[in-house]
Amino acid sequence: MNPDGHTTDSNGTSYCNPRRGRRTPCGVASTNRTTPEVLVVYCNYLDLPPALQAYCVDIAGRARARNVGSGRSPVSIASGIIYFTAMLFGYSVSLKEIGTMVGVSEGTIKLVYRLLWADPRKPRE
Repeated sequence: MNPDGHTTDSNGTSYCNPRRGRRTPCGVASTNRTTPEVLVVYCNYLDLPPALQAYCVDIAGRARARNVGSGRSPVSIASGIIYFTAMLFGYSVSLKEIGTMVGVSEGTIKLVYRLLWADPRKPRE
């Protein structure tokens, strides 16, 4: 850990405030209004193409309008959106990779993924 509280991994990526295994890229959690749209920046740290992040932001906005994942943490929603979007466009990224980077369980990512795929016209049970 640097004197300023940052750590740097073997790839040279700087992280702020590492806690309980979670590695938060610097600047991500620095505001009080952290939203899934902001947190999809994790795409950059998963070797996914930059264009995919733009799609993630769009999907996050649409999910918010439909109240998908309402009551869940923004980090959980963002991780599910990243997985959903990557699978939608055929990019290979595992639940474990996303979970390790973001600090969310694989089960949580799967749950948000299923919520995103749910047909909005169907009544929820």
